[in-house]
Amino acid sequence: MRPLLLLDVDGVLNPLGVREAPGFTPHRVGGMRVLLSTNHGRWLRELADAFDLAWATSWERDADLIAERIGIPRGLPAIEFTDQSEWTVKLPDVVRYVGDRAVAWVDDQLGPEVRAWAESRAVPTLLVETDSRVGLTSAHIERLRTWALRAGADAEPAGWAARSTAPPSRT
Repeated sequence: MRPLLLLDVDGVLNPLGVREAPGFTPHRVGGMRVLLSTNHGRWLRELADAFDLAWATSWERDADLIAERIGIPRGLPAIEFTDQSEWTVKLPDVVRYVGDRAVAWVDDQLGPEVRAWAESRAVPTLLVETDSRVGLTSAHIERLRTWALRAGADAEPAGWAARSTAPPSRT
């Protein structure tokens, strides 16, 4: 079974706290201004050969509005979060969704409880934490691609978890 790739939107596909960014185009989505890059769509289409993609974002099913603007198909599965208080608490619902599948999770906010969960798992787990002002980069994509090859071959020891430390790149 292919590993899952869980994707956040804000801080991953939509850089936060910046008015403009090279390679990004402003859009109005659901009444919000977002910056999006078609590079993300191209990269995610390539990763879809190795991963089953799913949304792990407070946008939930509304992430389809982002999908169509970056050039990936609508209808990706979306984790529905039970705690939609001021800050969405994702981990309990991610744990239920992922089960015992290998997973890579891309988010701009992966706290210590997420790292502890990843390290305790008996299956390959990769955490990729983005700089929220930059978002997903080509270095992150290469890290995901390399990891997927290893995870698919079960090359990582049980419980292995890694955090991307590649420097931010806008390419």
